[in-house]
Amino acid sequence: MKQIKYIKIYCVALITIGMSAACQKEVIDLTPQSLLTTKDFYKTARDIDGAVLGVYSRYQARMPRDWAILEMPTDNMHTTGYFAIGGMSELNNMAFSQSNPLLAAFWLNTYNGIFRANSVLANIDNPVDYKVNQKEQFVGEAKFMRALFYFDLVRMFGGVPKVTSLLSIDVAKTVTKASDDEIYALIIEDLKDAVDKL
Repeated sequence: MKQIKYIKIYCVALITIGMSAACQKEVIDLTPQSLLTTKDFYKTARDIDGAVLGVYSRYQARMPRDWAILEMPTDNMHTTGYFAIGGMSELNNMAFSQSNPLLAAFWLNTYNGIFRANSVLANIDNPVDYKVNQKEQFVGEAKFMRALFYFDLVRMFGGVPKVTSLLSIDVAKTVTKASDDEIYALIIEDLKDAVDKL
């Protein structure tokens, strides 16, 4: 009977020791691979390449409804068949409002693309493993896309907030609208730099 009691105590002790050895920091504190922050991203040329692709994805996210915003107010389209899309009748009647879901999505996706381009440009010097001319290519692509986003904005809204760097939330709240001339000057500057880099 005593032997069984000692065997049980011995097994419990072994299990406890085994479990405490398995509870090392590397095993307990795992960083999810899906969690990307500026702290653990923008470290390699591959990260920057992925960030540039993210800029393109914002433009692509906008495309399924751009035709509605750009063509519906003209004589090129009629609402026949499109009346169920939220905000479409406002565009057709040229009754624009800030609550229009199509315009809100356009604005959000466009400025998110500008934010992503600015993120690439702000972190472009972090990696040290670029191939020949790869860094210049990424800068050129980010500047081209930022110019394209601003070109679409200025054609639709006129003067808009000019954001060329990463901003804190407090600073972002204080950004005022730039004139269309300032936005066009930024577009020309970005395109000239993109031509030089690409």
